[in-house]
Amino acid sequence: MIDKAIHVPLEGEPVSLVPRVVHEFATFGMRLIVVPPGVVEIFYVLAPHVINVNLTTVKHTQAVNSDKLVEQEIPAESLAWQPAGTSFRLRTETRKLGLVLELDPARADALAAEAVVGGGVPDDVMYWRPDSRAAALGREAIAHIIEGAPMGRL
Repeated sequence: MIDKAIHVPLEGEPVSLVPRVVHEFATFGMRLIVVPPGVVEIFYVLAPHVINVNLTTVKHTQAVNSDKLVEQEIPAESLAWQPAGTSFRLRTETRKLGLVLELDPARADALAAEAVVGGGVPDDVMYWRPDSRAAALGREAIAHIIEGAPMGRL
């Protein structure tokens, strides 16, 4: 039997944050979450902005701002963006570690304003897009969190 890595029933009430897991790191309005291998089932209406880094090809059944679940094959080394307020239902089975970054909306907006003159964070959902640099950073973050290395080195 495969372990349930994250379990928030799709038919129940949504949560606003990814439930706590063994390996995670939180600081300054952000939370890096190492998603363990296993079955992931979650229904949430996001309080934070979320960046999801997918390292391997995997099939997801998901619904974004909808009740209609759609099966998709998510490419390896890709990322997705869901802004705060997004309703998200997801069911998948992962064989390897994954990474989710939750960002406090006020902190994320302030960071974006510093980095992009006149810019801000996107206010719409960005579906899975290949991004090898994000995947490399995701792998480094996972290794640092699991090894307990100082996050300043990341």
